[in-house]
Amino acid sequence: MQILIQTLIDGLLMGGIYGIASVGLSIIFGTIKIVNFAHGEWIMVGMYATYFVWSFTGGIDPFVGLIITIPIMFFFGLIVFFLTIRPILYGKGNDSAFIFSTVGTSLLLQNLALLFCSANYLAIKTPYTGKAFQLLGISVSVPRIYACITAVALSFVLTLFLSKSYLGKAIRAAAQDRDTATLMGIKHEKVFIITMGIGAITAGVAGTALMPFFYVFPTVGVSFSLISFVVAIIGGLGNLKGAFICGLILGVTEALGTHYIASDAGLLVAFALLIVVLIFRPQGLWPQSTMRRGG
Repeated sequence: MQILIQTLIDGLLMGGIYGIASVGLSIIFGTIKIVNFAHGEWIMVGMYATYFVWSFTGGIDPFVGLIITIPIMFFFGLIVFFLTIRPILYGKGNDSAFIFSTVGTSLLLQNLALLFCSANYLAIKTPYTGKAFQLLGISVSVPRIYACITAVALSFVLTLFLSKSYLGKAIRAAAQDRDTATLMGIKHEKVFIITMGIGAITAGVAGTALMPFFYVFPTVGVSFSLISFVVAIIGGLGNLKGAFICGLILGVTEALGTHYIASDAGLLVAFALLIVVLIFRPQGLWPQSTMRRGG
């Protein structure tokens, strides 16, 4: 029983990171109706940004370094929007063009990381790296609990922003009906820009949360991209609350699969769960978009 509880706690802590990572994917789809196939690489960029902020500041705590990393990721999202999304969005491109654009961005970011950062595995060391505390005989990883708390806090702030602020309501309005929102005076291009920035921020925070106990290399985003897609699809694309909850579910499922089946069975179990959900609930567990309801 103790081993089972330990596995569940580890899964929940990792699931918080999966949740906040997939929230960024869902908010972009819910608002702009674009599936970002480069989302995993955005997380990779966030991990590299965290590493270099830590390195150049002489070892600042990565979570404190978010005050630098978050603006970097926001402007990164804006750059990606203006270079790869906007020309298609307001041109003659179709859905296929968005797919090629985001896949191309994914490959470009991987190769830029390889060119400028090499293929070496990079990691940061904090005073709590590798540390854990005992709770009723259960070992709880300090870096992972910090990461999960950060993910939950950002998810809460994002929910408040979307439901209470004028800009958040404008984002939800544009997601629900772009033409009507425009008639009401909402500039949908501004909404799209902010949405891309928010999506990049969530990816960056996920990358920061990973760095105290993980490592970064040019293709690290591939696995996180797959996991983010699984979580977002199971939760219902465009549903932020569903994405976060399903991140927790997937984290637990992956941990159980890794412990009770095989050490490399995590993704196998995740995709098995995706197939089961698609068979019985092809619209996802929470098909009603929170981008439309603000819940």
